[in-house]
Amino acid sequence: MTYEKLALLRALVARPSREIAPSVQPMLDELCKAGYVIEDAVSGWTATAAGCQVVESLRPQTVRAERRN
Repeated sequence: MTYEKLALLRALVARPSREIAPSVQPMLDELCKAGYVIEDAVSGWTATAAGCQVVESLRPQTVRAERRN
């Protein structure tokens, strides 16, 4: 996954968005095809559980361990 797609995915994990800039729409379409984001009628574009898992898997181990405690 490119840095740009990962940045977009991280942003949608943190906060869904109803409006997406036309310049990032192609990246969003690819993330949607991969199952990482969906368009919800209420929230707009948001990350799926699979998208959240991708972002979580890239976090440093120490941060994940601290959250469990």
